[in-house]
This record gives sequence, C-alpha cells and structure tokens, in this order.
Amino acid sequence: MAHQLDQIFIASRFGEFAGLRNSLTKNINSNRKPQLKVINLDDGAVTSFPPLKECLFHVKSSNFFILLLGDEYGTTPSGYDKSYTHLEYEEAYKNELDISILVFCIGDSYDNKQICYSNNPVMSKWQKDLEDRHTIGFFPKPTCEKEIEHLAEKITYQLLNTIYDRYFGQITFSDEFYFDDLDIDEDDIFGEENEIDKLENLDRLRSYETSTSKMSKEEESYDYTTIVAPSKEAKMAIELGEKAIAVKLFEKIIETRPLDILSNYWLAKLYLSVGGKKYLKKSLELSQRAAKISLLENSNIRASSAYQIASKAAAELGDFEEAKIYADSAIEHAKNYARAYLQKARILIMQNQKNSDEVKMLLEHAINIHSGVVFELFNDPIFKQYRELIKFLNEQYVQKQLNKFISIVEVENKLITLSEIESVVKRPIPTSTKTFYETATESLKTQIYIIEALGKKYLQLLLEIGKSPYEEMQTPISVEARKYFEDPTDIEYWNVSVGDIVNPEQKLFTYENSSGYSKSYYWLGKHPIRITEICESDYIMNGDMLFKYVVPLNNENYQNLEQEVMEIEEELKEINSNIQRIQEKKGFLYNITSTLNIFLLVGGVVYGISKVINHSIFQGIGIIVGTIFFRNYINSYIHAKWEPNLLKQLVDKKPNLINAYNETNKFYLHQKEILNSVKKVLSECIVLFENKLPAMPSKIRVQCNIKLLGDKLFIGDYVVIKNNESLEDKFIVQNSVIFTNYLDDISGKYALYKVVAFDKKTGTTTLSRDFSYFNFN
Repeated sequence: MAHQLDQIFIASRFGEFAGLRNSLTKNINSNRKPQLKVINLDDGAVTSFPPLKECLFHVKSSNFFILLLGDEYGTTPSGYDKSYTHLEYEEAYKNELDISILVFCIGDSYDNKQICYSNNPVMSKWQKDLEDRHTIGFFPKPTCEKEIEHLAEKITYQLLNTIYDRYFGQITFSDEFYFDDLDIDEDDIFGEENEIDKLENLDRLRSYETSTSKMSKEEESYDYTTIVAPSKEAKMAIELGEKAIAVKLFEKIIETRPLDILSNYWLAKLYLSVGGKKYLKKSLELSQRAAKISLLENSNIRASSAYQIASKAAAELGDFEEAKIYADSAIEHAKNYARAYLQKARILIMQNQKNSDEVKMLLEHAINIHSGVVFELFNDPIFKQYRELIKFLNEQYVQKQLNKFISIVEVENKLITLSEIESVVKRPIPTSTKTFYETATESLKTQIYIIEALGKKYLQLLLEIGKSPYEEMQTPISVEARKYFEDPTDIEYWNVSVGDIVNPEQKLFTYENSSGYSKSYYWLGKHPIRITEICESDYIMNGDMLFKYVVPLNNENYQNLEQEVMEIEEELKEINSNIQRIQEKKGFLYNITSTLNIFLLVGGVVYGISKVINHSIFQGIGIIVGTIFFRNYINSYIHAKWEPNLLKQLVDKKPNLINAYNETNKFYLHQKEILNSVKKVLSECIVLFENKLPAMPSKIRVQCNIKLLGDKLFIGDYVVIKNNESLEDKFIVQNSVIFTNYLDDISGKYALYKVVAFDKKTGTTTLSRDFSYFNFN
C-alpha cells in the first residue's frame, strides 16, 4: 500500500494548550517514519481567508484529527452558537470515514477518567456526544514543561498506533531497524501475509465457484455484479486510500449477501481503522460473523484473523477482558498463526502489564512460529519498549534456525556420501539463515531424490535377480464419488472405458447440470489412473459412485538373472543326461553288434566254405559275400540308432553352455552383492532421513508434499506417522511388501507413507509404506 504524507490537524483552544500544541507539533513533525505534518494555525502566518473557513478547509484536507478538550469551551465565531474547536470537530466527524479522530480530555473536569459535565449546556452536550462516539484519553492538566513533554509523548504514541492500524500495519515506522538486519529468510518476513492473501483468494474463488456451479447464466452474472466486481473495486479503493468508497462498496455487498465472508472481514477491518465507538461496535459485530463463517468453512487462519479484529475493536472500546477472550479465540483456532499471539501481547501491554512474563512468552512463541513477525514487531509502535527483548528473542531464534539449517544440510551430505550418487554435489554448511527456506527446501527435495534413486536402483536389482514385488503388491482401488453438487445429475456419455489409462486433465464424461447445460468432468489428479469400474446408471445422486480406478503399476520386463541361471543350469543338466543316455545306449548296442558280427561272420563264412567243399563254389562265395554285406548293413543300422550326430552336437554345445552358466552365475552373484550393499545403504538413508523428519519446519515439508495426518491430503502426498501411532478409522494402511519381505521392516522414529487411494464414497484414505520411496508408476 503506497503511503503519502499524512496531515494531522490539532484542534484546541490556543491559549489553554499552547505549550502542549508546540510540543506535539515538534514531536509529530520530527517523526521520520512515517513522515507526518501538523497543520498549525497558531503559527502567525497571514492569510486572506476568514479564520473559520480556513480552519474547516484544513480539517477536510487532513488525515488525522487530534482534539484536545480542556475545562473551558472556547471562543464562538460571529454568527455561530458553537466554538471554533467544536465546529472543527463537527467538520471532522462529518468525514469520519476518511479522517481518524483522537479525543483527549485534559484538565480538572476529567478527574478519575470520567467527565464532569460543564455548566455550559452547549459544552455539556458536546462532552456527552464525545463520550458516546469515541474512546477518550483522560489526562490531568500538565503544570510544568516536563509534564507537557511527557503528555505530548503519550499523545504522539497514541497517534502512531492509530496510523499503524489505519494502514493495516503495512507501513514502516522505525529508522532503527532495517530488513538487512534480519538474519532470516526474506520469504519468512513476507510469507505469512502472502499466505493470508492466498487464503483470501481461495475463499473468494471457493465462494464464487461453489455458488456458480449450480447457477444459471443470469444468476452467475448477478453474483459477479453483486460480489466479485464490487470487491475488486473496494480493494482498489483501499489501495488508493479512498476508505469511504471502500466502506460503501462493502456495505452494499453485505446488503445483498450478508454472509459473504470476505466482505464481512474487510468491512470489519475498515471500521476498525476508522475508529469511533459506532464503527468499532460494527467492526466487532462483523468480525464475529466473519469468524463464525470461517469456522463453518474450515478456514481457521481467516477465523483467527477475524477474532484478532474483534479483539482490537473490543480493546479500542476499552473492554480489555473481552479483548483477551477474542485474542484467546484467535490462538485457539490457529495455534500456528504468529499474529494471534502478537494480538494477545498487545492487549496485555495496553493494560499496562509491562515486562510481564506472559508478554515475553507470547512474543517468543510468535517469533518461533514465524520469524517474519520481528519486522512487524519493530514496526508496531506498541512494542517500542520491547525492542531490546525482541532483538534478543530474534537472535535466539536465528541461532536455533541456523542449527536446524546445519542439521538439514548435514543429513543431505551424509545421504550423498552414503549413496555415492555422482550427479549430486555436497552442499556447503550454512553460516546464515538468509536463504533458509529456499535452500532447506532444495535440501529436502535432494534427500527425497537420493532415497528414491536408491529405491529405484534397489527395485531394479530385485527384479533383475528375479525377486519381483509386483507379484505380491496390492493395487489399492480408489473410488470417485459424486460429493460436490446437491442436485441429481444426468451423465450424457462417457469418454473412457474400463481398462483405459486416464492422464491428468483428461475428460472422463459429460453431464447435464440442473440448469440444463452440458459440462465436462475431468480427471484432476496428479498421476495417471486406470479405470476399473464405471457406474452403470446414467442418473447420479449425491454420494453415488462415479467410477473406480487404480494407479497402474509400471511392471516393465527386466532381465531375470536368477531365472537365466536356472534355465542354463537346467539345460546343462539335460545335455549331460542326454550325453549319458546316448553313451549308455551306444555301449549296449556296441556289445550286441560285436556278438552279432562274430556269429554272422563265423556262420556265414563256415557255411560258404562248406558249399565250396561240396563243389558249389559260386554259391559258397555268394554266401560269404552276402554275409559280409549283411553284417555291414546291420552295423550301419545299429550305429544310426545310438544318435552319433546328436551326441556330437551336445558335446560341442556343452563347453559354450558351461561358459555362459559361469558368466551369468558370476554376474548374478555380483548383482546380489550389489543388492545387499544397496539394501544396507538404502536402509541407513531411510532411518537417517526419517529420524530427522519431525524437526523439519512445516513450511518446508509442505513444499515437498510431506504432510501430517491432520492436513488436507491428496493422492501422491507423503504422510509422516510416528511409530506405533494409532490411526483413525478413515485411514487404511496397506500391507507392506518391500519393507516387510525385503527391507526387514526398517524405519526411523517417524515412518513416511504415501497416499495411494481415496474412497470418496466412504471417506477413507489408503496409505502405503512401499510407495513412499519406490515409484511404481
């Protein structure tokens, strides 16, 4: 928010408060940040304007109006029945949305912090009006220069507080403190306000989208005209410093939409900055309503912010006990919201509980939650007397952060050393927290990358040696149910079928809404899914199942070394068996052949010779030759029967197969050694990483999608669970395969799980230990 020179008009009787006016003018004009200017009409300057006209002109051009009301009423200009000071006040009150009014009653008429009404009926009426309209500061009349200076300091201090609230804390007040003095991350200084801005945008977007999802085009146009467009214009008016315009725009929105969360919230904030009892009471009412709506919509940060506004309004009205109740509510509904603790500390200080242990505890807690509040603490005038304490607490916090920062980087470097991943370079040990969040987030992402890389390597080695977790993996089924629209829905047609792989932002089906318009339903998850079942009915009621799906497993065909070794071993056994069989067969047939040869040869030759002796020479010779040829035929036939060619092939193949077996088996055993080595390193890395997870700042964890059970979860998110922590019924923990069967159930103090499935019909969430470090899709 741009800040211009603010003008302060001091209204009082000149003679009665001359010394105080001079001291106030000196104090205010000498303030360097923000730069202020007092409009001093008691400076003796000559002007052509009538005195009253000039006074009222300067009142209208001022941003802040300080009224110093004493015991006397003051001079009445000619033609008027009210004094100059009274008329100046009424001019400011007419423009109270643009002019912040501070009222101080000083003198004997205001002992015991209450008004002793004047005998002058006009002044008495005015005193009653002031009492009804404003929270008044009461002071005794100063009697010496020192008391005048002291009172001027108190009024200046109150003015600076008012200026701070007017600009919603977005203004620099101190020359003693610079951003570079902070040894903390720049994101930590501005991050929380940015976070609230995102929340406001989310609230508006959710409010608008929820309403338009079941509206006709005419209704959508009306909603945009009545809420969205005026809100944008009101925000612009705030940026331009046109508070009155912003108030009117938000008031108009609330007339038509009284439960619009942001309009209630911002109008409460604006009324608070205006001040005055009337607007403070309105601020109190609207901020309480905004808080209730926020709690109904589970926007705890917004609810806490609204209760803080209520606390400030109650304090301005002088009800510090009620202010403390609202401050406690702000803390209760957002225990990790630093500003809630600051508001409680402000109330205690406003009650003059200086140097109390509770204030110190609140400040320390706020800084530990969000160190960026140090910048706000130095800016807020109410904490001026605590600046030394704030510096000490900040230095203490910075040292804690640095130690935590060093610990995070040391874990990263240890993981790099253990993993021996050449592509990852060790990070230098930090000496400052200037880039804490950015560097620590990068470090955490690197740690996850290292473990996932080791997990991928370990999984590949398991698959290579023939140990496939896929065969035992349970693929959890998610259920997409109709939970978002109140009216029944007609599905016109499906764009996918059972078994299809659906990628993010791919159209699933087209449906007809209650207004008769066709709309598309897209898959908005982070990962591809495979459809396992589709609703058979075209008419869907709220809560009905739309479709079921699984995250597809990436079961690629890896080399199976164990199977290869077994196959070669089996083939070798078969060859040896065949060689032995053939050789045994050959021996048996050889014996038979030898015997037959003897009998045939001897018998044939003897018979042939006998024929020759009996003078049948040719017949005898024929018998002998026939016997020889028959013997040779029998030998050839029997030789073919013991498979000599097959024996040669088997004998030739066996050496090559033995070499293949030896090489494959050697590689297999080598891979098993690597697997065991990777298993050891992976186990050490997981335990080291998970032991340090609890100390990891939530802001860094969330950047890496590492969440707690109470956070909003999405498929693909990591979840940290303390060992032996009991889970609610809405969580289903999938049986582990890799950790149980292959990693000996190793775990750090906290175990990391991954969200792998949602059942929107039953509201259950499935968590997997295996999917935490092993990517199956």
